[in-house]
Amino acid sequence: MKKKFASVPFCLNDAQISWVEDTLASLSTEDRLRQLFCLITYSDDAEELRRLAEQVRPGGVMSRPVPAEQALRTVRSLQEHSRIPLLISANLEAGGSGLLSDGTLFAKPMAIAATDDAEQARRLGEICGTEGSAVGANWAFAPIVDIDYNWRNPITNTRTFGSDPERVRRMGVAYVTELQKHGMAACCKHFPGDGRDERDQHIAPSINDLSCGEWDRSYGMVYRAAITAGVQSIMIGHILQPAYSRRFRPELRDGELLPASVSYELVTDLLRGQLGFNGLIVTDSSTMAGVTAFLPREQLVPQSIAAGCDMFLFTKDLEEDFSFLANGLRKGIFTEERLAEAVTRILALKAALRLPEKRDAGWVVSFSAGARWEKTMHYQIWKSCFYDEDGTAHDIDQRGVSDSPMILGEISGAELESYEAAEKAAKEEGRYFETFGLKDCTADCVWLEPCWTRITDSTAQVVIK
Repeated sequence: MKKKFASVPFCLNDAQISWVEDTLASLSTEDRLRQLFCLITYSDDAEELRRLAEQVRPGGVMSRPVPAEQALRTVRSLQEHSRIPLLISANLEAGGSGLLSDGTLFAKPMAIAATDDAEQARRLGEICGTEGSAVGANWAFAPIVDIDYNWRNPITNTRTFGSDPERVRRMGVAYVTELQKHGMAACCKHFPGDGRDERDQHIAPSINDLSCGEWDRSYGMVYRAAITAGVQSIMIGHILQPAYSRRFRPELRDGELLPASVSYELVTDLLRGQLGFNGLIVTDSSTMAGVTAFLPREQLVPQSIAAGCDMFLFTKDLEEDFSFLANGLRKGIFTEERLAEAVTRILALKAALRLPEKRDAGWVVSFSAGARWEKTMHYQIWKSCFYDEDGTAHDIDQRGVSDSPMILGEISGAELESYEAAEKAAKEEGRYFETFGLKDCTADCVWLEPCWTRITDSTAQVVIK
């Protein structure tokens, strides 16, 4: 264990490895099975959260966007009543707004791709990391590193960094590297890669139809780069990749091909084996028809773990799904060794995020009620086109991404009390001469997002109040 978990992406020290080993040894089979679940919560009811933490005992919880104060109460309650610290996740794809309804909406990934500037992807990671960790979240279900080959695809589209694999690689790595500096684990999704067809995984299975060589030069290149950069988790989509499934099992007939989330060939042989990923693997939502259309739930629940996934996202009926897992273990669909391996990786991620130490020190949630807060502003100025001196407008699809906004510049730190004042200040700022080498660019569309700055004796941390 020491060699495996002392290396990337966990990089655990001896004390952290000992915590993982001791915690695993202390868990009953039932508790190990419960760690495999990542559930979703919409409530901040204290009794319900206590029941979830003490009786259900999942490995993680995902939150949809709620006001920051509600998120804070939810995380505090869950962590205070959980014997083992929880992974707290959210879809932090476009800013802190993926977790906090009053958080910053920085930009959709395709808008960032329009800039062709990886610094903007890094800044997205910074915003997601600072705002998410400020209320105790520690796991971002982002970045999306799908490739938007088919603009009709309902899942990828503006949620991706565009159709150029190299740009997706650069921006995905920039996001991962920055986000993980803030005590949060990144989660690249949706392996083995969406964006080829026109199907929505929520209602039908999706197919990545590339040959093995084509996949290696596109999606494979992107995932290799993210793994090299140290991404700590990867989400598996309900996506078929027939070429690689048959690479590892040539005898597979069409009717035997399975989505990656329940495919040993795609998870264990390709992602673990060929790409060498050592981090945590989580399924996409197990309630999507993209996987339920293939297998009855009694089979797909344990099969996802047998395929090599470590965590199981969402449930239709928790106790029923738990019984399906227990029955799958008893029937040998997956083994005790596979269960121990999955739970060990879950614990290793928690150790890598220093959740045990943070809990013991009393600061799993860094947001302090006693801190002094001062209102500041951090603005992005966006524009859907730019102008020549004669007033001719040019759509920014000349930069490779059609109908998406371009970052022209920013105003930050202004002590402004309202959006109206901020908009006036932005217009008075007028022109930006250096950004992207454009001349006489006038911003006529201003998107404003408020932030708060936590003032301490030595540092200022951008968070949402």
